[in-house]
Amino acid sequence: MNKLLAILAALSLVFVLTSQPDSTFAKKAKVHYVCPACNYVSDKPGVCPMDQTALVKVGSYYCKSDPSNVSSKPGKCTDGTTMIKMKMPKGKMKMSPM
Repeated sequence: MNKLLAILAALSLVFVLTSQPDSTFAKKAKVHYVCPACNYVSDKPGVCPMDQTALVKVGSYYCKSDPSNVSSKPGKCTDGTTMIKMKMPKGKMKMSPM
């Protein structure tokens, strides 16, 4: 009887440990990059194929006067303006092919 209880306890523990979400198995949120000039959206960093402007990661801060000037924290641009936080465009978006 004790052996049976020990086996059931071990199986229960294995079930609980394997059923809990683990950060190594959790799906990562998809990262998007947006062109500040035309709202082109891509899932990869790079340059906008439409107007050759540097793509900015959603959530990053950039300078409108120089979109290649990007930071993970808010700040000031070289021209004295405040950096803008890149957000996903609303409405119709031009998505890159996957």
